[in-house]
Amino acid sequence: MDRSVVAAVTLTLVFFIFSLSTAFAQQAPMKFPQKSVPARTVAPQPAGKAQTSSAKPVRMDATAVSLVGTVDLKTDNPRKLPTSVTAAVLDNGYVVQAWESLDRGDRMIGTAALFTESLQPASAVVPYTDRWMDRWKVELIAYNTALPFANGNILIAYIDMRDQKGKFVLYDSRMRIIKGPVVFSPKNAHRFSAVRLPGGMSALVAFYEPERPASGALWDEMAGQCLFTVVNAEGAIVSQPRPFTQKGHVRQLAVTLLPGGLIYTVYELNGAVSSVIDQTGNILRQEKKFYSRNFSALSAVALADGNVMAVFLDDRGMPRATVIDYAGNTVATQDLPVDSVVNLYPARLSNGNVLVVLAPKNGLTAVILSPAGKIVKVPTTFFGEYGFDEYNHYRTRISVTAFRNDMGLVLHSGNQPKPGGQSKVGFSLLK
Repeated sequence: MDRSVVAAVTLTLVFFIFSLSTAFAQQAPMKFPQKSVPARTVAPQPAGKAQTSSAKPVRMDATAVSLVGTVDLKTDNPRKLPTSVTAAVLDNGYVVQAWESLDRGDRMIGTAALFTESLQPASAVVPYTDRWMDRWKVELIAYNTALPFANGNILIAYIDMRDQKGKFVLYDSRMRIIKGPVVFSPKNAHRFSAVRLPGGMSALVAFYEPERPASGALWDEMAGQCLFTVVNAEGAIVSQPRPFTQKGHVRQLAVTLLPGGLIYTVYELNGAVSSVIDQTGNILRQEKKFYSRNFSALSAVALADGNVMAVFLDDRGMPRATVIDYAGNTVATQDLPVDSVVNLYPARLSNGNVLVVLAPKNGLTAVILSPAGKIVKVPTTFFGEYGFDEYNHYRTRISVTAFRNDMGLVLHSGNQPKPGGQSKVGFSLLK
């Protein structure tokens, strides 16, 4: 029986340390015949023995981001780092983690697992794709997202790179399959973003549908349109795809839920623009531009006061946070003093501040901003000897979500950029 994940808990405050880091060889080009094999549910390997050293309190720095704890995760096959990583916190405090990795037979597969509040294994490791090989492609999943519902069910949505279809799988709170894979995009989907709707029993999935057929892959340059669909907690599509943008080439897309239940959208369409829609697709506020030059790595989080913080890399490649109000006006802009950033990921913490985790060429750098866009805790770098930069923008190696006690939970997949370099795959808690 396969053993896909070994979780080890670092004793930093409430965690125990295990040394489970894996040596990752340099990734060689994969040359496989195309083959698809049904996947199986497997049990997690028991954790190793904890070290007996006494717990040491973490010293919190009022001016810098602190690393509160870490959990190392190990995959079956060290030839390839996990990609398209995603994590989300359930209403009961448990954590679901999903990613694409290789099995022991060098076949790509998407798997998910559940963890307790203390980040110990709470379920078997379950597949949500079949196992697959292809001599020409090195990825299976793009834009991976996990969303928990209020009843404990878990939606995992992704783009299947084999046919460019947007798909989802639904699990219950014990990671038993309920439904899926289900196709949510009528044609093909490039770039998508999803958010849980008020009440917690449905989710809105927004995606870009280009005019080119599925064989055009994710690098389509033809005009298309952004659509959204709504999926409920039982896995039913309750709202068929409806457009919410004008036609054009949308290169980036993010949606976030405003406090009143409306959906705030940000996307690239001849610049960075925003709009507001309701859950039935009515456009309540027309698109308005908030950045006119070239940019990349766009994400957004709603703030408690009804504003939205958009983070992106500007035309110089420098990270920037922009606070936008409901009308689309820029309220504040904050440049983040971090060089050589590949991507950046925001999450609104329980105290209302925003944690932004950046992926420069080396290490993870984190900064905390106030809702007004001011730096509360200065950029702080962790794991500097590892690289977390992405293969490309749609296969992320970092996921950030809010955790309890004003902490942020980071799922990361990196390695030392040298022959025989070790990996740094797991969870980290930042505050």
